[in-house]
Amino acid sequence: MFGVHPTDPPPPHSTDASEQAMLRLVADAQKGDTTAFEQLVFLHRDQVYAIAYQMTRNADDAMDVTQDVFIRLFRALPSFKGKARFATWMHRVVLNCAMDHLRHEKRHRSGKLEMDDDSNEATDPPGMIHRVSASTPPPQRKAADAQQLQQCVREALRKLSSKQRQVFILRYYHDLSLLEVAEVMRSTQGTIKRHLFRAHERLKDILKDLRP
Repeated sequence: MFGVHPTDPPPPHSTDASEQAMLRLVADAQKGDTTAFEQLVFLHRDQVYAIAYQMTRNADDAMDVTQDVFIRLFRALPSFKGKARFATWMHRVVLNCAMDHLRHEKRHRSGKLEMDDDSNEATDPPGMIHRVSASTPPPQRKAADAQQLQQCVREALRKLSSKQRQVFILRYYHDLSLLEVAEVMRSTQGTIKRHLFRAHERLKDILKDLRP
């Protein structure tokens, strides 16, 4: 698992107005402004929870990971220098916390992770299911068929390697570019492309067995 190294971020790149505003919030929080940190939590808590849930597939586990993420962010905030986008830095912490949690749960559950009811499942991103389920666009499906296919995709994602799952979630569930995923994963775009290709191929093979 890649570690979180707030003092050794990726190379700097240009920031837009929203990122500048985010950096001002971070700077205020670094000075001890608790209101600024609360605002950072408010702005990112839904995204943090979504990634945590998609990694753990369990609502309680995702909440635990979310809380751990913001504790770690608060402790590491003084060392954040703004040389990387705050979102990139935060995504690393989320994935790191999620993988730590999964390892901990694996030891205590003998490798078997619990799944929530379908009613609590996150919705798969539009078009993602069709992208991995077949090489050609499938015909129109009824709502029940689409829901069943979503469940198959969720089960298939759990069978990917940890890196393939992380890359796939960041790229298709959170719409990060290949460059952004590479920065989060401390990798190259070429490596990320290979992980995505292997994830696609693996998912297609798994879905052949899962789909009725």
